Amino acid sequence: MRAIPARFLGVFLLLVFLGATVGGYYYYHNFRMDAEKIVERALRNGQRLKSYYGSLEMSTTRDEAAQRYFVQIWFSAPARYRVEVFTSYVGEGPPSQVFISDGKERWVYSPEVGDFYLLNPLSAGEASSSPFLLAAFLEELDRARDVELLGMEKTERGNYYLLKVIPQKTARGHAWEKVWLEKRSLLPVKFQLYDEQDRLYRTITFKKIDLNPKLTDELFRIGFALQALPFILPV
Repeated sequence: MRAIPARFLGVFLLLVFLGATVGGYYYYHNFRMDAEKIVERALRNGQRLKSYYGSLEMSTTRDEAAQRYFVQIWFSAPARYRVEVFTSYVGEGPPSQVFISDGKERWVYSPEVGDFYLLNPLSAGEASSSPFLLAAFLEELDRARDVELLGMEKTERGNYYLLKVIPQKTARGHAWEKVWLEKRSLLPVKFQLYDEQDRLYRTITFKKIDLNPKLTDELFRIGFALQALPFILPV
């Protein structure tokens, strides 16, 4: 068998290199375009979300100290919500904190004094700064500095898009997020938050999401909450 002439071998290697370069460019470009399309669809779906109930689990690790919280949320568009935070499983004890918004003002409940404290009022067009709310995630996604599609993942629970999200404003110790979006609904089901050294410090996992349930106005009223809380919270 005769050897390939050197000049043909050089041309062949050049073509292979150019093919890999062009293919890599189009692969990267298509992934970026897919990320943009996914974000657009997720934002459109979010606009149709009128209400939801959700329960989630959050674990945080800082300086080798681990904390675990369980949260349940009621949300009504555009900015009414109730968030109950537990240090044990939901239903096994009273919540350690309760946040309530009527769409204009926000309160946090203090078990020590048995009353609510007024937080900073909501800014115009702001749903909430709470990391637990889907509305807050969609706001951040809309303003994100960059969104990259990392790939797709299939589990027993479903199929998911994996996104890398760099928020518009990165806080100290919070550089980027890895997000699992359910492929059909495009709702986030899991978040992983990383610091500047790419160290994972927080994981938020939604265990249950009920879309567009009928929620009573009393859920978002302080007067009703003060009547109900003494029976579920220590005073």
